[in-house]
Amino acid sequence: MEATGLFSLFCWLALTGVAMGNLSQRRTCLGTSRADTQYRRIQDLRQNYQGCQVVEGNLLLYIVDGDDLDFSFLDDIQEITGYILIYRYPHSTLSLRNLTIVRGQELYQGTWAIHVSQCSTLQYIDVPALSEVSAGAVQFEAATLPELCYVTTVLWQDILNTQAQLAASMIKDDSSASRCANSNHTCPSNCTSGCWTASSCYRPSRLPCSNLCGHRCRHSSNSSMSCCHDQCAAGCVGPTARDCLACRNYQDNGTCVSSCAPLTVYDPAQFRQVPNPAGMYRHGLLCVPQCPLNLYIDGPACVTSCSSGTQANGTRCIPCDGMCPKVCNGSNSHPPVGGQPVRSETKAHLATYRNCTHIQGSLQLDGYSWIRGNVSAEDLDVLRTVRTIDHFVYIGAAPASITSLSFLENLEEIRAAVKFGGRIGLYITSSKLTELRLRSLRQVVQGNAYIIRSPDLCYVQTLNGSYFAAPSKFLQLQNKNSTVCASEGHTCHEACLPEAGCWAAGPDQCVRCRYQRVGDTCTLTATCPPLHFVDGDTCSPCHAQCSDGCQGAGADQCTVCASFRDGPFCVARCPAPLKYADSNSTCQSCSPLCNGGCTGGLSTAGDGGCNACYLGEMDSKGAPQPNCLDRTREVDTAADNSGLCLGNKQYLYRAPSNSLDSTSKQWYCRTCSGVLSNGICLDCSATSYAGSTAVSAVYRAP
Repeated sequence: MEATGLFSLFCWLALTGVAMGNLSQRRTCLGTSRADTQYRRIQDLRQNYQGCQVVEGNLLLYIVDGDDLDFSFLDDIQEITGYILIYRYPHSTLSLRNLTIVRGQELYQGTWAIHVSQCSTLQYIDVPALSEVSAGAVQFEAATLPELCYVTTVLWQDILNTQAQLAASMIKDDSSASRCANSNHTCPSNCTSGCWTASSCYRPSRLPCSNLCGHRCRHSSNSSMSCCHDQCAAGCVGPTARDCLACRNYQDNGTCVSSCAPLTVYDPAQFRQVPNPAGMYRHGLLCVPQCPLNLYIDGPACVTSCSSGTQANGTRCIPCDGMCPKVCNGSNSHPPVGGQPVRSETKAHLATYRNCTHIQGSLQLDGYSWIRGNVSAEDLDVLRTVRTIDHFVYIGAAPASITSLSFLENLEEIRAAVKFGGRIGLYITSSKLTELRLRSLRQVVQGNAYIIRSPDLCYVQTLNGSYFAAPSKFLQLQNKNSTVCASEGHTCHEACLPEAGCWAAGPDQCVRCRYQRVGDTCTLTATCPPLHFVDGDTCSPCHAQCSDGCQGAGADQCTVCASFRDGPFCVARCPAPLKYADSNSTCQSCSPLCNGGCTGGLSTAGDGGCNACYLGEMDSKGAPQPNCLDRTREVDTAADNSGLCLGNKQYLYRAPSNSLDSTSKQWYCRTCSGVLSNGICLDCSATSYAGSTAVSAVYRAP
């Protein structure tokens, strides 16, 4: 899983970029779970959280023991990625004065980002910096909090990001208002959005914002609200992505970003993805140039374990070739001692081979297995995933219900590092088998291969041991007469190489192919089927983007492309946002004036041109014009961010986020509706950014 909390067993320093207190470094520590009983003592909590700004995981104040009332070490915490659980906390006050955001990436009981209950003496929780609960609901279990005041006054709809979070929360307590008023635990008159204590007002950072703000806003010096950057969570101290109190998505060297820089970028000159020197890995909520040594690299992420379908190769997770390898201990996992008999398989031990690809030991199925080991034909299906066996394979005295070894159809290699009787790697004897069906077996690395005394067994007479058991000896003896087998039609398929033989009937049972092999099946001609190419003695598939043959496996080896062609490569779609598909399904470059891709080669916004402009143009009535402007041209804005537009014909304008225009939040040069005598646009003569006014020079052109 991705390492959002399990960085290591110790705390470490992580670059953040949180603006509060001008901190450029924040100490990150591992959170706790309800099972962590060692954190019920205050001295243990203090050791874990002293000086910790980011809790990766959950903060649990759960049946805290001890008479020490000093919980001031919790005031260092600024961010919690999981949930807060406060249960049977024994004191009257609790302070987390710098806690800004609870992300709720893990929720208590699957619902709660904050849960407080069974605290009979708790009077208030002071979290004056708390601005956002990103996910999950909030619960104050009123019946078990008889002394708690203030929390019901807070404007929780400002803290919680969605209406669904608010609807799921349990905060209101109708009885607390009169009770708290009688004990003088009420908010001062200047706390219009509620309070945490009698001296700690809640200051909203979302509901008072202009509808032009993307997520949060801040209180300016003139008491107006100014937008935070779209990538800020919990508020900000300035307008840029470096001024956020927390990041909505990821943090890259102090800047909040929507995603980490990709590890590869498209190179138009090479028509392919190439390594990005500025690429970053995701490490929790951080963008980092390298993953910590104790983690694996799984695509763009630093992880504690490889994801499904991949396996560890050094420090990297790589895709598995089919089923991911799994090693299991076989019978006789260690060499036999002093002639002691090896252990036979049983029903119970066979069950341990589920999803196993590699048996570290031997596979011995004998009379003991069938009778006392209770092994049935159905029990053997668990062996179908096995590809490699380190020691020998012995199959003897198989009952009439076992007519083939198809349960070993994917076995490729018997290494025989330990041999049966000191010299045999594969031993099949005294069975009721009629065919072997070992279609994937390519090599018995050491030891002889003996297939004997199976009077109903055919096809084995055709086998040439030099093709799978060389340089060891191959012996087949006292099996069914080859002439009788032939008269009964038990012969190799004509697609098999006659001198190599076969394991059973059918083109998928050949030891070697007469012509070519497609997957597991031999062909009847030397010509490969459509969408395959000759690759030695195998017909390998063309790339998925080929539609009419190929000369090799790559996307640049197709005769005809199935979808689109980008230079020499066939691709499923043209690489956005740089290119579009022309009428010949060939990828062409978009105009450099386009932003967010294009549908054609025009330098205008709309069909056949740009999806949006980096810099568009508006008339004085606010109607977007089709032409995209050169984004390198100078746009005159107020250098002091006073909000006055200094251009005498146009001013910089940003479309509001709720605009019906499809190019919402785009930059425009908008024509002034009039010009004052001092040369300033009439539109800009008032305060620049109030209410829903979209005119502002505080925004910079991209």
